[in-house]
Amino acid sequence: MDKMEDRYTFLTYADSDMDYEMIKTFLAANDIPVTMREKGFGGPIRNIYMGNLGTANIEVFVDPENYDRARELLDADYSDLAEAAFEMDALDDGQKKLEE
Repeated sequence: MDKMEDRYTFLTYADSDMDYEMIKTFLAANDIPVTMREKGFGGPIRNIYMGNLGTANIEVFVDPENYDRARELLDADYSDLAEAAFEMDALDDGQKKLEE
């Protein structure tokens, strides 16, 4: 049986199920499938005892040909996009007040 590392490339760790789901969804939206491996006390047993928000040790892997793009997406600074969205909301609110 092949090891995970023989088929996939390690990308990052997720500290919780929620973190993993966000990473998986974000990369899937960019056509990058992921797989995971949880080390130690994890999975359904961890969820029973600690809930979905408990600390996890989830390793996130991607296909080697997707690694560079996935790393680029995760490392990007999206603060400019958030700032622009806040500015657009402020402009929309200002426009609504002018129309009233």
